[in-house]
Amino acid sequence: MEATFIRNAWYVAAWTSEVPVGKILSRQILGTPMAIYRTESGILGALEDRCPHRSVPLSLGCVINDRLRCGYHGLSFDETGNCIEIPGQDKIPPAMKAQSFPVVERDALIWVWCGEPEKADVESIPSFPWHNDPAWPYIPYVQRIACAYNLVVDNLLDQTHLPYVHAATIGGSASGHATAEMDVEKTPRGMRFLRWLEKTSPPPAYVAAGIGFTEDQLIDRWSEFEYVAPATVLQFVGGLPLEARARETGAREGGWALRIMHNITPETIKKGIRSGIEAEANAHAQANAAVGRGDETQYITEEYLSELEAEMLAAADALEFERAAGLRDRI
Repeated sequence: MEATFIRNAWYVAAWTSEVPVGKILSRQILGTPMAIYRTESGILGALEDRCPHRSVPLSLGCVINDRLRCGYHGLSFDETGNCIEIPGQDKIPPAMKAQSFPVVERDALIWVWCGEPEKADVESIPSFPWHNDPAWPYIPYVQRIACAYNLVVDNLLDQTHLPYVHAATIGGSASGHATAEMDVEKTPRGMRFLRWLEKTSPPPAYVAAGIGFTEDQLIDRWSEFEYVAPATVLQFVGGLPLEARARETGAREGGWALRIMHNITPETIKKGIRSGIEAEANAHAQANAAVGRGDETQYITEEYLSELEAEMLAAADALEFERAAGLRDRI
């Protein structure tokens, strides 16, 4: 799966609050199982979640002082992956080492680097200082989505779906979205846009906030989004009364506003492909059963699904996405 991910980049592994002292968090990032932990002295570690001795997940072990101890035979490792203790013997073989990953804590988030360690520049981590500002409260949230990670990026940057998908909250006027004006600029690591819905009705979430907006008034809404490749989207949206002349003056204070940092961390391509195949197969089976054609779905066996999955993975690995999509017709 190497061809499907950008590895020389920082990805969010967890919220800081998910890894307190002594905790080991198991996460899969870019197809690699990781054990992310914090020692008693506060040091963060990120090791491959596999003991080099007998391949037992290190996340099943425990943190003792500044060591991650395997729960199978008690081998202990430091945050660099070096084995520093083997119970019952003094000699530690050089090969007894767990793969380690650069890990950094910044703006209430834990970031890991899955590529070449020497290229891990902490200054390239997207900044979001509002996580440290009490004036901008937030709720740490993790959501698993069974799709390709770039589709999540696409969804976040596509504002035209708001009046339909989010009609009950932040959607707003469909005609306002259709005529919105947008300024787009290219950035060194992606793109940024500022989108204006002027003289539009406030959506339900704005009215429900209790800050003075009513359903029958008009406001100016802005949407500022920045995409930082490969998997971060920065969002700043809000609205102000018309008299604030927000677009003309640059005003952003006093109305409704929301800042979010979206970090999309791929787990594995295999799970998404397999679940998609099985979902379509089940849908076909249910449709055929509904019209009394159950016999036609008997070819969808475990062996068939495994073969189809292997072909789709091979196509995706070679970046032959059209061929991979075409294989779905065989379900």
